Amino acid sequence: MNPAKATPSFMAIAETLPTDTMTNGRENIAWFDGEEILCKTSEVAELVANIIDAVCGEAYTNTGYYNPEEDASEPYGPFKTTGWYYISVD
Repeated sequence: MNPAKATPSFMAIAETLPTDTMTNGRENIAWFDGEEILCKTSEVAELVANIIDAVCGEAYTNTGYYNPEEDASEPYGPFKTTGWYYISVD
């Protein structure tokens, strides 16, 4: 994430989310790692991204997926974000 491009709307939503994949022994459907909003499903990621874009009045967010097959080939992978859909601003 480019912090200079993170609008107050993005941060307002992001900062209400948990900061880890688990809360009280249960997997979260979304969380914020300090740079990206991460979602368990593509549907949740698209919904949250659309809300942020609507509040900002423009296509502001990028979405994608941390593919387990690609991350497995990384020297330090898999990562905490592997298998999660992300929402970012660049």
